[in-house]
Amino acid sequence: MINLKIDPEFQSQIPPLTDDEFKQLEENILKEGKLLSPLIVWGNTLVDGHNRYAILQKHPEIYFSTMPLPFESREEVLAWICKNQLGRRNLTPEQKLFLIGKQYEAEKSSH
Repeated sequence: MINLKIDPEFQSQIPPLTDDEFKQLEENILKEGKLLSPLIVWGNTLVDGHNRYAILQKHPEIYFSTMPLPFESREEVLAWICKNQLGRRNLTPEQKLFLIGKQYEAEKSSH
């Protein structure tokens, strides 16, 4: 298994799954026997897929792949995480506002 670095700041941008959501994700991965979508990485640091990676650590027999993205800076990574989460999740209005604010801060810092 590839050992990826977990950056606490990157991980904290992602609203946590409920216990039921995490269990469902784990069941889906185990049923498929592999990850259907790659983990997104910047170098050796995990950018997207923290929950899936946690499941993979419990089940090292599960096949997975990674997809590196060529970010220029931490701020660019943070902006990408926020934008990506806004496009894929059923978020509460408060979570959406939090991510929009974090994306704005990250994009402002990178310019």
